[in-house]
Amino acid sequence: MHSARINQIRATPDFERLVTVSQDKTLRVWRARDLALMRVIAVPSEAGEEGALRALAITPDAREAIVGGWTGLAWSGGKRAQAYRFDLQTGRLLQVMRGFDGVIESMAISTDGRRLAIGLGGGAGLRVLDWPSGRELWVDREYAERVNFVDFAIDGTLATTSADGCLRVYSPEGSLSFRAEYPPREGSGTQCRGSELGGVRFSPDGKALAFGLQDRPEIVVFDPRQQQVQRRFTVEDPAQRSLCCPNWSADGTRLHMHGAFAGDGPTPLYRVTLASGAIERLPVGRQRFTNVLPLPNGELLVSTVAPSLARVGRDGQVLAEALPPNGDFRFAWNAWRLDANAETLLLPMDAAGGQRRMFRLAAPPETAFHEARSGEEAGLAPPDRSGGIQVDAQLDDFGYKQPVRVNGQPLRLKAFQSVRSWASDASRAALGTQWSVLVADARGRVLWEHDLPAPAYQVALSGNGRWVVAAVGDGTLRWYDVTSGSEAMGLFLHRNGSDWIAWRPDGSYASSPGGDEFLGWLRNRGDTREPEFLRAVQFERTLYRPDRVQAALREVLPTTTSRAVLEAAWTNLKAPEVRIEQLLPERREVRFSVRSGSAAVREVGVYADGIPVMPSLQRMQAKNADLQTLSVTIPSSLPFDRIRVEAVSDRAIGIDETASLRPLAAALTGSAKGRLWVLAIGVERFDDFARCKNTYDCGIRLPPLPNAPRDAAEVSAMLQERGRALFSEVRSAVVAHHNGVAPTKAAIMRALAALQAAAAEDTVLVFLASHGVADTAGREYYFVPADGSVRALEAVIGVQRPGAAPNLNSLLSATELSDALRRLAGRRLLIIDTCHAGAVGFSGNPYAINKRSASASFATLSAATGTELSYEHADPKIAHGGFTYALLRALRGELGPQPSTHAMTLQTAFEQLLPEVKRNMDAINAEERRRKPVHVDFKQTPNLVASPVLRETALTYAP
Repeated sequence: MHSARINQIRATPDFERLVTVSQDKTLRVWRARDLALMRVIAVPSEAGEEGALRALAITPDAREAIVGGWTGLAWSGGKRAQAYRFDLQTGRLLQVMRGFDGVIESMAISTDGRRLAIGLGGGAGLRVLDWPSGRELWVDREYAERVNFVDFAIDGTLATTSADGCLRVYSPEGSLSFRAEYPPREGSGTQCRGSELGGVRFSPDGKALAFGLQDRPEIVVFDPRQQQVQRRFTVEDPAQRSLCCPNWSADGTRLHMHGAFAGDGPTPLYRVTLASGAIERLPVGRQRFTNVLPLPNGELLVSTVAPSLARVGRDGQVLAEALPPNGDFRFAWNAWRLDANAETLLLPMDAAGGQRRMFRLAAPPETAFHEARSGEEAGLAPPDRSGGIQVDAQLDDFGYKQPVRVNGQPLRLKAFQSVRSWASDASRAALGTQWSVLVADARGRVLWEHDLPAPAYQVALSGNGRWVVAAVGDGTLRWYDVTSGSEAMGLFLHRNGSDWIAWRPDGSYASSPGGDEFLGWLRNRGDTREPEFLRAVQFERTLYRPDRVQAALREVLPTTTSRAVLEAAWTNLKAPEVRIEQLLPERREVRFSVRSGSAAVREVGVYADGIPVMPSLQRMQAKNADLQTLSVTIPSSLPFDRIRVEAVSDRAIGIDETASLRPLAAALTGSAKGRLWVLAIGVERFDDFARCKNTYDCGIRLPPLPNAPRDAAEVSAMLQERGRALFSEVRSAVVAHHNGVAPTKAAIMRALAALQAAAAEDTVLVFLASHGVADTAGREYYFVPADGSVRALEAVIGVQRPGAAPNLNSLLSATELSDALRRLAGRRLLIIDTCHAGAVGFSGNPYAINKRSASASFATLSAATGTELSYEHADPKIAHGGFTYALLRALRGELGPQPSTHAMTLQTAFEQLLPEVKRNMDAINAEERRRKPVHVDFKQTPNLVASPVLRETALTYAP
C-alpha cells in the first residue's frame, strides 16, 4: 500500500486493473478483482515536494499511464513542470513531457485516445495535447486559480472545474462554449473569483455532467448542451462539510458523491437515484475518501487518505480491501507514553486508543516490539503541554483557516498548512503539521522544519531535552535533534503487532525477521529514468546492524546529511537491476532481465508464491545472462500468481515482483507433490574443546551433546516412515557421530550441496542439533561442527588473544547456511536445536538465523527463543532433547487432534509441540526446586519463522 495520501485512482478500460497515484511519489498498479498489488513504479524525485503525484490518465489500450503533479520543478528552478509516461507492465519510464507552467493538478485522456488534457495550478490554465505525439492543440490561460479536475465526454466535449469557482465546457474542437461561476455571482462583478469547485464528471452518454463544491455539501447536475442546471443534491448533516466529488454509475441512473466529513464514525458515501431523487447513505469508509470509481457491475472502488483501497458491493458491503500495514496514530494527544530518553514508547495502534504496543530500543530484537502489558507504563510519561509555552491552533484538516499562535505570537506557516499536534517545554514548542514537523521558540519563530510524506499526527519532546519525536501518518516515528533538527532515527511498527524496522540515516537498520520488507528508499537517477526503489531487505547482509541502531540516540549526530550518507552507501552497494518483462499465464512463463550492479551477479532465482522454482544449477547458470531476457516456466504444481525474481551478488540482492493479471491455481492441492529431502545433522563431540583443558585455557565451556546423534537419526527415520504416504520418494541423509560420517564442517557442506538436486515441487528439511553462538553485534550466528575451533569461537564473542585474528572458517555461519538453502528449489525448512544448557561464556541467541531465513524465504523452527536455553528431556530414560522429543511426537500425531486429511503440517506440529515442551520445563523446574531451596523458573519457548505458504507444508502422514 502507498505510504501517503492517494490522490487519484483510475481503471484500465477493461476494468481489470487499477492505477493509483500518491503523495509518496509512486504510482501503483492493482488487480481489480481482489486488489492484489501488481507493481510499484516510482517517479523521478528529490527531497521535499518534488515527485508528489496528483494527476493520472490511462491510455485506451491499457498499456501505459501518464502522470504528473509536483513533477519536474526541481530541475527547472521551480518554473516548469513535466509529465511522465510509464509502461504499466514493466514500470519503465517511456517519455518525459516538459514545459508545463505550474504544478500539474489534473489530467484526462479522451475515449478515442487522441487528446490529452492537462489542468495546471497557479492560474496557468489548461493545455490540450495531441496524443501520442504531444503536440499542443490548444490552450486556455484564462484561469484565476488551479484547474482541479478535467473530464472528457464520449463525444470529445471537455469540462473543467477550478478553484476560481468556474465551470468551463469546451467543444471537441477546443472552443470555449460555456464558462460561469457557481453559485452564480450576484450583480455584474468579475466572474471566476468565487468559491472553489470540486470534481466534474460526464454521464456515460455525455448528455449531462455533475460537479461538486468544496465549501458546501452540494452536487450540481448540469446540461452542457442547454447550458443550464438540471438538479441540485444536498445533504443536511452539519458534519458533512462538502460534497466535492461526484461519480456516475455505469448505466447513468445513479450518482455517487462524497466529501469532507467532520463527524465521528466512518465517512459516508451517498448514492442518489436520479429517477426519484432518493439519497442513500453508505457507511463504507474508514477515513476520508479521495476517489470513488463505479464499476460496470454496480460495484464501487474507493480510495482514502489512510491510504487504503476498498471494493464495495451494490449493498454497501466491503468485498475486498487493501489496507495500510501501519497503525493509525490519530489517537488522543496524551494516549502515548515515552521514557525520558525517548528510547521506550508505549502507544496505541488505532485512532480509538486500542491495540496498545510497547517498543524498547535497547531490548533484543525478538522482544523489542510486543503487546503492552500491565505495569509497563512505569517510568513513562505523555507529551508535555504544560511546560510554559502554549500553542493555540485548530488541530484538524481545516486548521489552516484559523491563525496559529505560540505564546500569543503568530506563527507563520505555508498556505493550507494545518497544525495537527504540538508539545512544549520551557523554551520551545514542537509542532506537527499537515506535511512537516517543526520547532518554534517562545516568540513564534520557526527554528527548523522538516518535510514529511504524511501529517505528523503526534509530537513529543523527550524528558532529557534532546529529541523531538513525531508519529507520522505513514506509520513511521521519527526522532530529530531538538537543537539542529537533524534526523537521528526512524521506526516503523506494523499493525500486526510483530513486524517492525528501525533505521538510522546512514541506512543501517534493525528489524523483526520480516520487517525489512516494509522499508525502502527512492534513489533518484535524474529526471529521464525511473528511480531505483531500494528495500532494506536487498542490503540485509551489509546494512543489518542492530548494534548501530541501539546506539542511535546515545551518539553525537554526524554533520553529513542523511541523503549524502545514503548516496555514498548506494554507490558502493548498488544492487543488481531486475525487471520482470512479461507474464504469460497460458504458458505459465515468466520473462525477465538482469543487469549487474556494483558486484557481479552470482545467482538468479524465481519464486512462485514464495517458493523457489529454479534448481540450483539453473540458478547458477543464469548469472551469466547479464542484459539478456531470460525465461522460466512455473511448474503446474505451484500457483501462477505472485511472482518474484531475485539476482544475488556478494553485496546486495536485486528484486522485482508482480502478480499475474489472470492467476492460476496449482494443478494439485497441498504441498507434498514431489520428493522429500531430509538432512539430519547431530554433533556430539567438539574435539578442539575436548583438548582445551589439557593444552590451553579456554574462556568457553562447550560440553558434549550425547543425545544429538540420536535426535538426528530418529528425525530422519520418522520422516522416512511417515513421509512415504505424502511424497513420491523420501531421500534422507544423516551426518552425525555414531553414524559413520563425522559432522565436520566439510561433511556438512557436502551434504548441503547434495540437496541441490531438489526440484520446485520438492520439500527439503534440514535438522541441525549442535551448539550455536551469536556474535556480539547480533548480526551473525555460528553453528559449531565437530571440528570447530576454540579460537574461532572466542573471536566471535570478542575474546582478545595475542597474535593474528583467527580464521572463522571452521564454524558454519548463518550466512553460509542461508546461502546454501537459498540455492535450493522447493519448500525449504530448517529445524535447529542449539543454545544447549551447560554451555558457558557466550550468547546462543539464534535470532540472526531467523532473520536470514525470512529474507531467503525458508522456514526456521528453533528449539528456543532469544537467550533461552534448550534442555534435555526431564526423564533420563528418554535419550532426547526435550524439543526434539516433542517434535517427534507431534509429527507422529501423538500430541493432539489429527487433521482431517491426516497430513501433519509444519504449523500444526509447531502448535502441538509447544505445550509438550512446556510440560518438560515444568518437570525440570520442579526437580530443581526439590533439589535447591530457591525459586527457579527456567523457560524454553520454541519459535517458528515462516511464511503462510511454508507453515502449511505437509511433512508426515499421521494415520
